[in-house]
Amino acid sequence: MSDDFMPDATAIAEAAGVPVTEATAEAIDLRLSHRAERQRRLVLSIGSALLTRPLSLLIPLITLPLFLRYLGNEGYGLYEALGALAMWLGQSTFGIGMGLMNKLTACHVSGDRTEARSYVSTVFFAEVFIASIGVLVICIVTPWIPWKSIFPVSNPALANQIRWAALAIGITMLVGAMVDTPSAIYCAYQELYTNNIWDAAIRIFILVSSFAVIHTPWGIVGVVLVINGVPILLRIINMIWLLGWHKPWLRPAISLFRWSYLSSTLSQGIIFFCLNASLLAIYQSDKLVIGLVLSASQVTAYALLGRLFLVAYGVFMMVLAPLWPAYGEAVRRKDLGWVRRHVALSLTLGFVLVLGFGTLMLLRGDWIVRIWTHGQPVVISKSLVLAFTAMFVARAWVDCRAAVLNSAEVLKPQVWFFVIHAVLNLAFAIPMAKLFGVEGVAWCAPATSLVTSFWAYPWMLRKYVYHRRSH
Repeated sequence: MSDDFMPDATAIAEAAGVPVTEATAEAIDLRLSHRAERQRRLVLSIGSALLTRPLSLLIPLITLPLFLRYLGNEGYGLYEALGALAMWLGQSTFGIGMGLMNKLTACHVSGDRTEARSYVSTVFFAEVFIASIGVLVICIVTPWIPWKSIFPVSNPALANQIRWAALAIGITMLVGAMVDTPSAIYCAYQELYTNNIWDAAIRIFILVSSFAVIHTPWGIVGVVLVINGVPILLRIINMIWLLGWHKPWLRPAISLFRWSYLSSTLSQGIIFFCLNASLLAIYQSDKLVIGLVLSASQVTAYALLGRLFLVAYGVFMMVLAPLWPAYGEAVRRKDLGWVRRHVALSLTLGFVLVLGFGTLMLLRGDWIVRIWTHGQPVVISKSLVLAFTAMFVARAWVDCRAAVLNSAEVLKPQVWFFVIHAVLNLAFAIPMAKLFGVEGVAWCAPATSLVTSFWAYPWMLRKYVYHRRSH
């Protein structure tokens, strides 16, 4: 809303039937000022995302056919299955980064830079310690795991790569989770536009490296180093710039490490970990189930369609991601009218994008996949398309509300519903895979959401945010 059309404090107070006093006018002016600044940063974040994030959407569209030809059908399926397994290592920080984001949001609202630096210092050194121990454990354990028995493949060359690929994926996923502190800081201070610029640089380097690696004999290990390793390098550079020059008042110092801050951040982070672990169990373990119950080659079609839907959903996330920190500030300032309006807008956008893309895939999906994979023999059924459409509609329904609940630190109630959802999903995924193949696995997530998160999230939003914060 521009300044020309922003109502003044007197008009708002009179319209609400509130006596116009100097204190009332100042309070309303302050709220309007905060709302205008929040809206400005939100527009900057979404605008920069629309300019830079298309690279994130294009990367899988370009690299997937490259890697499919480079690794072959079975090799690419193995890469996806190993990646799904290693996704759990991305949770090795126990959600401490998300906990840090909420803590920094509170510090930003209160204007307390000293406390903010202590939180950053505490999380930084905790993550360095976790990463060091984690890498050591991975290096010791990985060579002793019977990978060829877990993922049997017909190609001897692929069989020889499994151990090294698992080691590379494990280390890069773990370290990558530890160097994502800048994203938490940018989110907390509603500076996602800066994060988007760095993200664009990462994607450009990934794209260039992808075209280079297919001319090497490195196989799955090379693909892992490109997709997981390049972002790590750029994020380290980003961290040096952010804490060294952009926000030096947040620069970590070992003397500022506080066990009490680690405890409070970690206690909230563990809840985020449980939420993310449940999300992985629902939306990432599907490829692992297919690879183990059916075969690695059958993961390919499932992964291809999933990538396409994630591209469409990524457009929605360009808008939703900046709303998390904005919601956090708005809830703490009790600006719930702004929250309600943006939840409704984001939900409408999510439904339009997912249903529109699902319809497109039903009508022209075979042609899109054939063009995208350059004629590779990949068959995707209509039932699978319908299942993915239902899956991402359910995700949009939940994610629009989860952004508010997460920012308001309403976490424990979410855990109960998501854990139940994850358990149900896994319980049904294996027998459904045996009975109906990949389509059976895909239908599990939306079906089990109907008895858990689908009704629970609107209820939690009303109970813990709208009702409680208005009193």
